[in-house]
Amino acid sequence: MTEPSRWAGPHQQAWDAALATLREAGWRVVMTCSAAPVQLEGVLPCGEQFYFRSRHDEVLLAVGGEDPADRAPWERLASYGPPGGEVASYLPAQPGLDLLQDLSTQHWRDCRRARGLPGVPVHRDFWSLQLLSDQRIDDPAVGAQIMRTLLTVLPEFRPVRYGEIEPDAGRWTDDLVERLASIWPRAGMSFAFEGADGTQGSMASIAGNHMHSRVHLDAPGAGPDDDRALRFLTAVAGLTGGEFGLIHRFDQREAQRAARNGTLLSAQVFTVTSHDLKRGIPDIYWATLFGPGYVDMLGPERLRTAPAAKAELLPDGSALLQASTSSGDVLAPADPFGAAREAIIEHLGRNAFYDPLHPDARTITPAFGDTISRSLRRTDPAAVEARRRAGIE
Repeated sequence: MTEPSRWAGPHQQAWDAALATLREAGWRVVMTCSAAPVQLEGVLPCGEQFYFRSRHDEVLLAVGGEDPADRAPWERLASYGPPGGEVASYLPAQPGLDLLQDLSTQHWRDCRRARGLPGVPVHRDFWSLQLLSDQRIDDPAVGAQIMRTLLTVLPEFRPVRYGEIEPDAGRWTDDLVERLASIWPRAGMSFAFEGADGTQGSMASIAGNHMHSRVHLDAPGAGPDDDRALRFLTAVAGLTGGEFGLIHRFDQREAQRAARNGTLLSAQVFTVTSHDLKRGIPDIYWATLFGPGYVDMLGPERLRTAPAAKAELLPDGSALLQASTSSGDVLAPADPFGAAREAIIEHLGRNAFYDPLHPDARTITPAFGDTISRSLRRTDPAAVEARRRAGIE
């Protein structure tokens, strides 16, 4: 822990920004304690009171009842930090927002009051790339390989700043890739960065409790060109064992669709979580990557013959569906992408997709493990082959 006076200010500022994001999405929320424990209280967009607490090695979201801080009819716990440690007592804002998104998505699924809420207004178009992995991105050597790929393939995402709180925050210089271990979050398990012109990204590794690791990039407007975005997605999926990935563009129409299935938290915060995947595939995006578990579930031949502009089985056992020739089709007024999306969903089987109009309908999903995340450190035998393929010593 850094000197309290140096740590507390940036910690509070980062949480203030996170709370502003939640309020934009319709939450009424206040921070009642910033550390030991971190506590939030308020009202969810569905109208239910909530209490969020992070202390020791776990976080809690409690919803409903007269006083959810005392006892609530709906409660969920998630681990954070080493077992028996105190990392969660000083939860930084970015992994805190990730955890809150995961837990609130679970509640959204169970809450009948949440259904039929109005959509989120989007003030500008934006682009998003996401990859969920069943392996923890907890090794700085793996993080460095991802950052090298980013700087080479998507240089417009070159960081200007990294992290949230000193000493795990500062100005980015490219030589940091070769010594990433010196700035890698030792306990926070989330490496966030900001680029020029509004680009941003993060690598989050939240171990256990049925949660995936996540690589997430966002950009205003059209984002990078399609070929380079696809190269980055497939390269990082091959490195980390991607289970589900996507590239998509959003305008008001697409944002409303995402809001209906619970994957849009606010005007520019779109996130597919582990709990979204557990209730069914959330949607078909301009590019959708299915990991080996989905390939086994849906069948390689069904994926290979999908009515997409491109349907490819990849060497690592995953499959990539590109719904149309250009991501710009997503925003076209005639909506050619919408017709292609519906044809692909029909071909793969609607029982594999979450339907917000029938949220209790039974869906088929891959067999997710009790604890999804596996370490990518040297000590885990499951990582040896991934490290060898990536050329990591």
